[in-house]
Amino acid sequence: MSTKMKWARQGDIYFLKLSRLPKGAELTPAPALNRLVVAVGETNGHEHVVDVQDAKVYDFMGLPVLVSDQPIPTTHPDHGTDTLAPGKWIVAHQRVYLGSPQRSQD
Repeated sequence: MSTKMKWARQGDIYFLKLSRLPKGAELTPAPALNRLVVAVGETNGHEHVVDVQDAKVYDFMGLPVLVSDQPIPTTHPDHGTDTLAPGKWIVAHQRVYLGSPQRSQD
């Protein structure tokens, strides 16, 4: 992915590049095996995984924020592997409106 990219998508997961860490973001403990599962597909159970070996993970209003000066690999069995450029990224789920906002299903 380009270092100038402001957002990236992997299926129904969006990674939005931030210029700074959001005020109030709290550092979280490193996940087991440096493997952060950001979503599990409702249909087949496949996981969207971020390799955070070289990243710090913060929580901001229930959303993970990734901070790294190294590229950040993301993987999913159906969508393949992508790499986020070094920087600060917030992870969000695609939403659909079915009378009220709901998370889309993978």
